[in-house]
Amino acid sequence: MADPEQVVEVIVAPNGSSRHLVEKAAEGVGESFGEPQETWRNSHVETWSSLPLRAKWWLVCKGKLTWSFLFPFTADAKAEYRELATKWWADMTPIKGPVLGPYKTQGEALAAEIKYLKDHDLPTPRRWT
Repeated sequence: MADPEQVVEVIVAPNGSSRHLVEKAAEGVGESFGEPQETWRNSHVETWSSLPLRAKWWLVCKGKLTWSFLFPFTADAKAEYRELATKWWADMTPIKGPVLGPYKTQGEALAAEIKYLKDHDLPTPRRWT
């Protein structure tokens, strides 16, 4: 049986182009097909301070966080901010997806990010433009 860390899922489109999720096990897999590699950043796993503004606005607009979370001036907003600012988030907005989270650990956020990408057929930002 193959080592799960070494298994790479490759999706080949009808036009012959391929795409895969770049994890440590998948680095350079496109080169093995003899085709030039083009790399896209489809998502981001970040803490609150590094989360892009579009992801923060998404969370507020979808009702996942209150507006006061962006401007924590009240005691309740400050408490909410302290609680969630240290958590991890999986930002899928580059592919018109949601912001997943919050997660306690980076590993949990990375697992959610990978699951979302695989469940949605590894979408690319170009697909949505």
